[in-house]
Amino acid sequence: QGPYQIVYLSPGDYHRVHMPVSGNIVGWHHVPGRLFSVNDANLRRESGLFARNERLVTLIDGDATGLCACVMVAAFGVGNITVSYDAEVETHRKQISDGSVRTRCFESPPRAERGDELGIFHLGSTAIAVFAPGRVDLLPLCAGTPVRVGQTIGRVLSLHQSGENRP
Repeated sequence: QGPYQIVYLSPGDYHRVHMPVSGNIVGWHHVPGRLFSVNDANLRRESGLFARNERLVTLIDGDATGLCACVMVAAFGVGNITVSYDAEVETHRKQISDGSVRTRCFESPPRAERGDELGIFHLGSTAIAVFAPGRVDLLPLCAGTPVRVGQTIGRVLSLHQSGENRP
């Protein structure tokens, strides 16, 4: 139920995904799925396309945002995703025989700062940053607006603004 930002990476774009917030990477989920193209025509034609395509979800305990997720959505020709924080992550569909979700929770979560490299698409696709309700206020971006590394896409709300009562 929280805010999210979708960033489409075309074949001509930069194919690295960076940390949307500073915090500890607490784990990941690899969700096998289809590899539909994520262009505008397919988004209109294929219902629930982002939920049907293969995904790698990185869970981050953000310093100021609480739990958030960075979802790397694979697409046609882009089933290979690697991440900077765990060399064991492999998303090659051919290597996943039973189609089951794989999960890893870190006992000692690796630390990463906002802007650090999170992962790489080995071509292009889509990245989605999802935040807990009431923790961030995302800036309005028009569809098709390029987003650059280091660009502000939102602001963290104070605990008072979010309505949360915690020390």
